[in-house]
Amino acid sequence: MKLRNRVQKLLLVFTIIACALLAEIALRISGVYETVSERNGKDFFNPYLPLHTGVHYRHKVNSVVHVAQPEFEYEHCYDARGYRNENNTDTGAIRILAFGDSFTEGLGAPADSTWPSLLEDISGCPVYNAGVMGSDPGYYYAAYLDIFRYWRPDIALYMLNFSDIYEVHTRGGLSRFGDDGKVHYKPTPCMLGLYKTSHLYRAIIHGVLRYDFMLNPPGERDKNVRASLDTIAQICELMNRACRSRGAAFIVFIHPVPQEYFKRLDTRTDFSRVDELCDMLAVKNVQCVSLRRAMENILQTADNWKNISWEIDGHFNSKGNRVIAQILSQHIKACKPDNNSR
Repeated sequence: MKLRNRVQKLLLVFTIIACALLAEIALRISGVYETVSERNGKDFFNPYLPLHTGVHYRHKVNSVVHVAQPEFEYEHCYDARGYRNENNTDTGAIRILAFGDSFTEGLGAPADSTWPSLLEDISGCPVYNAGVMGSDPGYYYAAYLDIFRYWRPDIALYMLNFSDIYEVHTRGGLSRFGDDGKVHYKPTPCMLGLYKTSHLYRAIIHGVLRYDFMLNPPGERDKNVRASLDTIAQICELMNRACRSRGAAFIVFIHPVPQEYFKRLDTRTDFSRVDELCDMLAVKNVQCVSLRRAMENILQTADNWKNISWEIDGHFNSKGNRVIAQILSQHIKACKPDNNSR
């Protein structure tokens, strides 16, 4: 009898393990819970680990990087300051500085089809692309202070999207920059180790416990998003003050993520919440414009949104960058080509 009970218990344990393994395999094959980096053929990316130590988040100077994703591949050529610019060598001629992350650097588009490059073509004003893949508001501020030591542009454009909320959530604000000259992000959550390893665990976390993709439990989601928005607004206020002290206009632009319109993203997360920054910054006398309505008026259908972006990667292609550049040009009409000489 004892032997029989032991065998039954072993069979039960074996069955549970076998079912878990089968579920794990099925979830991996389906790709339902793959992260962005995994969908693009890369390893799991831990957002809580800094990729470098200094305050400046930029690329190796005068370097060329071959960027290859499943849907596209381009060469990114970086200038003497580590930014993706090929023609802007005369710093005195720069009229517009463009700050932002991979959407600004132009991941998914050749160098002549990033929105800063296209904005220069449309407006006739020299534009410097200071966008850096993986950057965020904290790093933008550090880059801004560095660049303004050398240049005196007329306008600084600060491009934001929902990913900035996520990055501030995991990295923190300006407090990440320690007195030791190093960068210190928020501590890595204990759950991330198992989350990285098991897709079944991800299914339980998201499907059963209702955590969002930022690993916020339901009861803390709104508070954490609001905290990130507050941090971003504070950084924007600091940048605005620094711009004004140097005689430059500062404008924050917010663009939607294309996949919001044609893909089933995390339904627990309201990606349009980043637009709340417009009202928050208005109180601080900072210019802020959401591109959402203008882009919706132009694109209108899910197929159109899909046509101007990469379906797997999620970034804008050349067509999407042109849409953004055309809208931005309407906001800087005061910048005339015949005023370029300074």
